[in-house]
Amino acid sequence: MAAQALSLFVSAGKDPTISNWLIGVMGVLMTAACACAFRRSRDAGKLWLLLGVGFLLTTAGQLSSTYYEIVTDTHVQNTALNSDFLYFAYGIPILLAVCSGSNEEGLRSLLWLDVAQASVALTLTYVQIFSALPAFGGQIPISAVQLMYLYNFENWILAGTVALRLISNPPPIKKRFYENLAVYLWVYAVVALADGYLELELKLPDGLQDILWGVPYLVFLAMLAFRRQVDPKVDRMGKRRQTLSLLIDNLSPILFTVAIVLMGVTVAMAHKTLAFLCISTGVLLYGMRAALLHGKYARSQDQLTKAAAALMDANDKLLTLSIRDSLTGIYNRRHFDEALTLEWTRSRRIGKALSLLMIDVDCFKALNDRYGHQVGDECLRRIALEISSRLRRPDDLVARYGGEEFVVVLPGADTNGAFILAEGIRTAIEGIGLSNEDSICHKVVTVSIGVSTDLVFLENSPSGLLKRADSALYTAKTMGRNRCHTLDETIADQQQSAIQSDEDYPLKSSHLPA
Repeated sequence: MAAQALSLFVSAGKDPTISNWLIGVMGVLMTAACACAFRRSRDAGKLWLLLGVGFLLTTAGQLSSTYYEIVTDTHVQNTALNSDFLYFAYGIPILLAVCSGSNEEGLRSLLWLDVAQASVALTLTYVQIFSALPAFGGQIPISAVQLMYLYNFENWILAGTVALRLISNPPPIKKRFYENLAVYLWVYAVVALADGYLELELKLPDGLQDILWGVPYLVFLAMLAFRRQVDPKVDRMGKRRQTLSLLIDNLSPILFTVAIVLMGVTVAMAHKTLAFLCISTGVLLYGMRAALLHGKYARSQDQLTKAAAALMDANDKLLTLSIRDSLTGIYNRRHFDEALTLEWTRSRRIGKALSLLMIDVDCFKALNDRYGHQVGDECLRRIALEISSRLRRPDDLVARYGGEEFVVVLPGADTNGAFILAEGIRTAIEGIGLSNEDSICHKVVTVSIGVSTDLVFLENSPSGLLKRADSALYTAKTMGRNRCHTLDETIADQQQSAIQSDEDYPLKSSHLPA
């Protein structure tokens, strides 16, 4: 801009050739800036590429116009030239960038569809406004004044469209692109209107006013260079604004196709075949775009469904790991504590008994010392499997209490039913015949079991039920091990009338050994 101003002052505004060449250099710098932004931006790369193409068309028009002035030695323009078509065509890729939806990332094929749509729009634009070639009947092109107003109309339409795009609250990185583009287009629209009015309406020749052409470029580059880092967080929107955002974002891709259809209609009287081909091509390209976007949406939904299923599966596995004992596969102490409290509360509410078995492997330390911990671990797994196989009802629960101790929760079981089940478990484990030569009671693995029952008429707590089962287990061990014992036998005898029937406490018969 400084070099341009200097050249104009030196020539007193009478020879704008150097100034025009420097305006072309400004366009080259703008194109280079867009190329750098395209390489650095992943989410908005396509937008910067389209904007760079727009600046490239402007630059080509500027250089072509300057070359025409040098060749013809004239600086006065009365009708539209082919170079003016390049000026006007710069809005095509910019409009494509503005009409791009926010869900088009990752689809490179859409870029080729955009190129095809742009080609159709450029063809219709040339036929409608700049048709001066013999192939189109040798029509006389529009005047420079008409072109100026048409050009300004295009600039204001582009500026307003980008401003409307900002209302849709695009993602932060794209929002930065639209903000830069909006500021540039508004400044450029004002400069183009002022400069065109001075030169074409007031008949002022090219001169000092040409310095204004560098202002929008300078503002754009300044915003691009000095803007802060983009906040990755998306702006919060209200429901009304969010609805408007979705409406604009979903309607944007079809706007360009509508523009092609409208331009095709305007040239249909003079060029029916060309209009039909262009309109058909535009609609076909939009259909292909819609099909690609629908395919992407279907794939994303499928991936989302699979991810949700995988997340649910991972949560289930995590939950299982959190409540299961890693060695035996049965429930762990944590889950037992929660289940005991839950079942005790429910038994108080529905008025039924709750029984608890506490099982301890006899002389387990002697087994580990003689055979090793691997044999001991296998012994615990076999015992856990045997206990689990003896349980028949879905509410029954077995858990590893800690070390070589197991607990069984029996909702609805009275003392007699729980004792029968305990005796069946003890007998079954002894019948496995796992060797334990250093045991002080038997030469095979055996267990001692403490049985405790909480009846509805007793004032107690889950911890009290657990303590009684532990005390019963301690008594069984002191009495010689490999036996079942309960402290509730006298209570059961005294309250036999309170126990209604075998139907209420089916464990009396359902847990007998097979």
